[in-house]
Amino acid sequence: MKKITFLLSLMTCTLGFAQNLVTNGDFQTGTAAPWYNNAANVVDLGGGNFVNEANVLGAGNPWDVNLSQDIVLEDGKTYRFTFDAFTDATTGSRSIVAGLGQNNAPYASLTFNPTLTPTLQTFSYDITINYGDAVTDRVIFDLGAAVGFVFIDNVSVVEVMPLLLGFEVAESGSVGAEFGGMAVPVVEDGTGSNTSKVLKIVGNPATDVWQGVNLTLTSLAGLATTQTMTMDVLSADPITFLVKATGGSGSAGTVAAAVTHPGGNTWQTLSFTFNTSLDGQAALADGTYSGFVIHTYWATGETSFFPNVTKPARTFYIDNIRGPLGTPPVIPTPTVAAPTPPARPVGDVVSIYSDAYAPITFDNFDAGWCGGAATTEVQIVGDNTLKKNSGVVCHGIEFQSNKLDLSTFTHIHFDFYITDTDLTGDVFNVKLVDFGGGAAQASALEININGGTTPQLVANQWVSVDVPITALGGVVANNLTRTDVAQIGITTAMVSNVWYDNIYLHKNTILSSDNFNVTKVKLYPNPTSNILNIEAGANIQSIAVYNVLGQEVMNREANDSTISLDVSSLNAGVYVIKTMIDGNVSSTKFIKE
Repeated sequence: MKKITFLLSLMTCTLGFAQNLVTNGDFQTGTAAPWYNNAANVVDLGGGNFVNEANVLGAGNPWDVNLSQDIVLEDGKTYRFTFDAFTDATTGSRSIVAGLGQNNAPYASLTFNPTLTPTLQTFSYDITINYGDAVTDRVIFDLGAAVGFVFIDNVSVVEVMPLLLGFEVAESGSVGAEFGGMAVPVVEDGTGSNTSKVLKIVGNPATDVWQGVNLTLTSLAGLATTQTMTMDVLSADPITFLVKATGGSGSAGTVAAAVTHPGGNTWQTLSFTFNTSLDGQAALADGTYSGFVIHTYWATGETSFFPNVTKPARTFYIDNIRGPLGTPPVIPTPTVAAPTPPARPVGDVVSIYSDAYAPITFDNFDAGWCGGAATTEVQIVGDNTLKKNSGVVCHGIEFQSNKLDLSTFTHIHFDFYITDTDLTGDVFNVKLVDFGGGAAQASALEININGGTTPQLVANQWVSVDVPITALGGVVANNLTRTDVAQIGITTAMVSNVWYDNIYLHKNTILSSDNFNVTKVKLYPNPTSNILNIEAGANIQSIAVYNVLGQEVMNREANDSTISLDVSSLNAGVYVIKTMIDGNVSSTKFIKE
């Protein structure tokens, strides 16, 4: 955690953490209450400038001369304790004890020993309470260990919001891509009262007014209850700029707020609240947010970049983005597997991904077209399924060395499951890329699914798409050519959470009842305590057993139509057994007693 010491002039106008827990901290009431103990003595230094004055005539125990005020603190939270203090010229220099602690036994405290001089100084300490909540808290000034005058003023105790991003090397948060023609932001050593790592932002008047940079927070911002955040800003000139919290878990996925710095080339802690609709975003933050955006420009009182926001040259610095700490949202996941595809003739199916059919040969199943691995394979009730990785909006599948003539295949199939309830901008797009005999895309056939198509995006259930690709129209678009298909792209733009399975093309045929019976399996006894017999109408090529968590617990090769499987080592419960017969996979449940 990084500490910034503030000058008096800054502290009184810019501290944006939270409410000051100290009452009459500037003593401007002219009386001491609710301060108490023998050092409570408010005086006027002239012109209505009230301070607390104590003159210690004889040195003793620090607590022999004390100024205190009871406040309410919470164990585990961090507070910034700040005050101004000085002594007189005769005393010259002396120390005091100052901090936070308990007002009764066992009198636990967290204190510091600042040295006072005749020049007013502002002291600021970040204190994390670690002694519990059993005893009432207080502000502590113990003055009795040294002789001489002590003048105290502008006392404040405010809760310090958790640090969400601070640009230090050890943090997991990061500075992402700039946009709109903004100059590349630079992380560098700070100046003035903040010498830690800070982010330098330089505006570019020659490019877009909405220019900015994307940031990834080290810790999530929890804005469902409190919508206020803070950050430290340094600017030589008065500026206003726009910030956004992004990647929200609630209905307001992105929210915006304006931030204003008065200039003066000083570090100031500025607060901002996400409670107004700016730049077309939702008015009120209502969830947990993982990202943050800084737009270089904005104007006070505006709700849009156009037409009044201007683009003057500017350079400013930011650090210590703080806010309420969020917890990762609980994302509902599918509790049932995708529908099991029907048994089809092996020659009538080209499988890209499915447990039901043998897949084609790939050069690269996850080619990183959109900046990283697109999916992670998970199991849902024993069924292998692809889960979209956060932040990656497309999945590229390449098989240039095994290009396919799919002209005789009449249908495409895929299953997907999303949890998004706000479908604005959400799409699930599958594209067959045809090279036309060359080395790159010549044409593409696309299937576009969104909230208004048939079939359409629907939250929290499996959606099965099985459409003919022999004519354009409906969800089928662009080009029907598919004689030299070398790539498949899957785009999931704006969809936060999605699982998909059973991606294949077929000729709209299924096995006859006789052939289907060949692939069916019979299990007995079921339930069983030790031996499970498996019978099929043709040779079983392989067997895999999965528990209800989708974990594979048993796997074996086979080459017989009748198999006896010893399951005595399995725990009691429900299992799924998958058998491959003639390239087709069937799934059947059994119970282990």
